[in-house]
Amino acid sequence: MEDTILSIGFVAGILMMMFRVLPIILMGATGEMISEMAGMTNIGLEGIMSVGSIIGFLTSCYTKNPYFGMLAGILAGLVTNYIYAYLTIHLNADQIIVGNTINILGLAVASLLYTTATKQHSGMLTSVTAGPLKIPLLGDIPIIGNVFFNNSIVVDISLILVVVAWFYLYKTKTGLALRAVGEYPRAAETLGIRIIRKKYFACSVCGMLCGFAGAYLTTVYISSYVSGVVSGRGYVALAAVIFGKWKPKGVLAACLFFSIIDALQLRLQIIDKAIPYQLLQMMPYLCTLIALAFFMKPGCEPKANGKPYIREAR
Repeated sequence: MEDTILSIGFVAGILMMMFRVLPIILMGATGEMISEMAGMTNIGLEGIMSVGSIIGFLTSCYTKNPYFGMLAGILAGLVTNYIYAYLTIHLNADQIIVGNTINILGLAVASLLYTTATKQHSGMLTSVTAGPLKIPLLGDIPIIGNVFFNNSIVVDISLILVVVAWFYLYKTKTGLALRAVGEYPRAAETLGIRIIRKKYFACSVCGMLCGFAGAYLTTVYISSYVSGVVSGRGYVALAAVIFGKWKPKGVLAACLFFSIIDALQLRLQIIDKAIPYQLLQMMPYLCTLIALAFFMKPGCEPKANGKPYIREAR
């Protein structure tokens, strides 16, 4: 086994799997980072991803087009997160409680939709998946070509979105205004910044990206749907935001780290049957707990994060 682990093929396999897993965590983490920058702590990523995964899966099944499935997943994530946004922004409900509710609701809705759809078919439903996009010439390079230049276009989109988020948050006036809402909303309002609009915008972005991540799961990553297909990756994305200290570069680094760990446990399941797969499946979550316990630095989060904004309050 040691020779297998040290081989170039094994390392290349891990990197290829890492890029397959990366968009799921990275898009969820990017959306959550923007949401928390506006003071909206949304722990309901798992539920939003679950809704996006089932809507994307069913749309891909019926339209025979995975890209329609991903678009449907984005819209489903947007609608789902509007429930969270309305309850927390307009009704000032506790963000953590509502987030937990979204998780439970999302899993239940996904299970209900899948059960209803399968009753109409005698066999197991399978979606049409989007294949990798091979870059000419670069994709033909031995080993490196398959690892870096023969991936789904969603991998490139997820990486570009991090750059866009960084530019928006730190290089534009509207991004600065959104960060001000997450730091000190009362002072931001005195400058004419529309607090409610910024919060809804942040929630919209978070919902769409999480829905996209869920749809990617069932239209690119795999071609089928099973209950609990998200498998806790929404929580890992949430942890990546904290581990990355709410900074785009840090969030990207955290997502790469968690994706490598996830890819490693998947590859180890293949090459060594002696290790219980349940133990290997624990690896990403154990690393998440260790990262949060020993490497999380308090005080980096936006000051008004998770706090309701009541205009009349003094």
